[in-house]
Amino acid sequence: MIKAAVIDGLTSTGCEVVDIGIVPTPTVQIITREQNAKGGVVVTASHNPLPWNGIKFIKVKGYS
Repeated sequence: MIKAAVIDGLTSTGCEVVDIGIVPTPTVQIITREQNAKGGVVVTASHNPLPWNGIKFIKVKGYS
């Protein structure tokens, strides 16, 4: 549900979204940097229970 909301929100503002699937956060950081993307978003639950899912934002250079 969170992933769909993030994608819908970004595409509704004209952003191009590339969904790379289920990968570790460092992978998103590397791909964001290597693809020269404007940023990245990680939907994460990590080790937390469902009510504590979250979003991590990745800057253009691949840093959170």
